[in-house]
Amino acid sequence: MIEKVRIMKFLPAKLICFLSLIFLHLSLLFWTQYTAWPEMLIYPYLLKRGFLFYIDIIQPYFPTLPYILWSVYSFFGISITSLRIFSYATILTTDILFFFIGKKLSFRLPLYILFLIYTTLQVFLDGNSLWFDHFVVPFLLSSFYFHIQYNKTNKQHYLYMCAFFLGISFIVKQTVVWFLFAFLGNLLLHKKYKEVLVALCVLSLPFLLLILLFPNQRMEYWAVYYPFFFMVKSSGYILYPTFRQLLICLFIFSPLIFLIFSKQTRFISLWILAGMGFAWPRFAYFHLQPALPFLILGIGQLLSKVKKEHLFIIVGYFVVLLLIFSKFLSQSLGKPVRFFENDVYETADSLHDFISQTEPVFFYNDMGNVMVAGGFLPIKPWAATFPWYMEVPGVQESIVNQLEMQRIRHIVLVPFGDEGTYVPGSYRPQKIETYITSNYTPKTKVGSYLLLERN
Repeated sequence: MIEKVRIMKFLPAKLICFLSLIFLHLSLLFWTQYTAWPEMLIYPYLLKRGFLFYIDIIQPYFPTLPYILWSVYSFFGISITSLRIFSYATILTTDILFFFIGKKLSFRLPLYILFLIYTTLQVFLDGNSLWFDHFVVPFLLSSFYFHIQYNKTNKQHYLYMCAFFLGISFIVKQTVVWFLFAFLGNLLLHKKYKEVLVALCVLSLPFLLLILLFPNQRMEYWAVYYPFFFMVKSSGYILYPTFRQLLICLFIFSPLIFLIFSKQTRFISLWILAGMGFAWPRFAYFHLQPALPFLILGIGQLLSKVKKEHLFIIVGYFVVLLLIFSKFLSQSLGKPVRFFENDVYETADSLHDFISQTEPVFFYNDMGNVMVAGGFLPIKPWAATFPWYMEVPGVQESIVNQLEMQRIRHIVLVPFGDEGTYVPGSYRPQKIETYITSNYTPKTKVGSYLLLERN
């Protein structure tokens, strides 16, 4: 009875502390620049206008997240506000799962400090956004939770729940395959062959369900074969980190060296390595989001065995992280929403003077943000002007055929750069370029765009 009274006495204080950290995380997200990736609006927008995935929309992802966003926008409207709210709901779900799992593990360092480190790094690694890599994290954490429960109890249903959530994660982002290798490889190392077979069956259930919901043969090509066997070999697709980015990442993930060689943390180090696999072959900070929660949880476990005389190294690590984050904060505070700044809406409004919202138009070499902001109707198929899409056999021909058959009157063009033949923004798909040069002439400049009109 006395113990129960003590728990009730301290519960409100712990809850207040947790909610305060959640509030701090939300405040950092509100204060820093939000990145509204155009695809998170384009895909649901085109679905709403009757476009079909893999036929009218050329893209290499499973339809899971786009259709969830389409459902959200059906209720709340397609807007940056709706996207931002959904983003923060995803991030808060991740926060809660991180804290819940942290309570299940034993740490010497208070969980609140680890949570604070996680939230600051989450924002720094382009966490103020929504992409497939952000949305997959709650499912990966759920899978990890069931795996640690399985490790503790050896009960089979925990293992299969782990496999099921990994299966869901896979139909969000294909690079979850790294986690599948870690998960199945760990079972094989322990000679649990029967469990591997059953886990494979459970893993495949979400994918089989997706095939039933989207009985389209092109999904297997565009979401499975294409990203693994075509896109990675496409010119211009591989993007390496800059020297500065590489140094920062090496520093942030430097504790991994100790995690790998410690028996207590070897298991979680596999999950960290799998999460880091998301950053290949096209590097960006936000691709490290799936690795981050496991890194911080691993650091918490590692600190439980650190000797007192080595604590100055840990303090130094956290101080440098604080300095890195402080510089980032000074550069990101108060900035407008990335990709949807005021000039994007001004350009869209100006284009309305020449193009109606029902007239099919070809957006060439742009991000698609003006198209969504202005509510314009693109031609089919829609594809970003990236070489890894345009160099797929038949894509350029399909676009040229539509330009000719529909006698498309206007083309909205972003002038090309000169950074390299296969660099997005500078890349010119030759068949489309030849057709446009022969059939269109510049009419007027609208903001940073050029409006072309058929001869």
